[in-house]
Amino acid sequence: MGSGEFACHQLTALKEDEGIEILGVVTQPKRKVGRKKELRGTPVYYLAEEFDLDVFEAANSKQIVEQIDLSVADFVVVADYGVLLKDYVLEGPKIDCINVHGSILPFYRGASPIQSCLLNGDEKTGVTIMRMVKAMDAGAVYKIVDYKIEKGDVAPVLYEKLAKIGGKALVETLYEIKDEGLASVEQDHEKATYCGKISKSDGEISFEKETARQIWNKFRAYYFWPKIFFVHEGKRFIIHECDFDENGKLESNQFEYDLDSYVLRVGTLDGDLLISEIQPEGKVKMSSKDFWKGYSDLFQ
Repeated sequence: MGSGEFACHQLTALKEDEGIEILGVVTQPKRKVGRKKELRGTPVYYLAEEFDLDVFEAANSKQIVEQIDLSVADFVVVADYGVLLKDYVLEGPKIDCINVHGSILPFYRGASPIQSCLLNGDEKTGVTIMRMVKAMDAGAVYKIVDYKIEKGDVAPVLYEKLAKIGGKALVETLYEIKDEGLASVEQDHEKATYCGKISKSDGEISFEKETARQIWNKFRAYYFWPKIFFVHEGKRFIIHECDFDENGKLESNQFEYDLDSYVLRVGTLDGDLLISEIQPEGKVKMSSKDFWKGYSDLFQ
């Protein structure tokens, strides 16, 4: 049961293992998208079709049990599905209902664990394979695989890495449960932290209230969407590529083009943000050099 790209990696890992038989795939129903309001399925829907698997569309637990007899399955695997499952679904399979989550639980329960670890500047993250329960990401844990975050791990890169780690760990865990009786261990619920859905406004930055490192962490977390942006003299500017210099000496909200490194330096609460690619509102993205030629008068 899954919908997004993260779930596609789990489905692929299951499909590639010769010892696993996939009885069916459940995903969210098609939705109208775009200006033409065309019906479009989830990434999992089209991948399941490509694998020639039976696909069922369900927006809630009731629709699942109306279409499928879960009691014929050893396991139900859930990843990036986006549907709250009721007890009668979670208790349906013969052995267990398993979830793949992109964080080291009990930290970052919720909708945006991968973005949240980057936003907070964490040095490591990982994937948790756990039992599904009605409470959000609160099930007992079967396996945790750690991953050390690298500097180049912007959200979509980290997303794919963790998805692949999760697929491998998922397959291993299913065998260990079925063949070796692997037991799950309860989480320390008192240490739980939560992360919610991301909104477009979360991408706005402040050079006066945030440090260069904080802005760079936000850049990595929101690299795919909503991207980071600032507003200057009523105009919105999207930052597409940047780095930071914690030893920068510019005053907060001071702009200066660096002729040696070809980046736009901006002073922050602490340190300089180094912008190499930027997009003014209503325009195409451009290098900082081209941007400074056309817009430097706005920032004197």
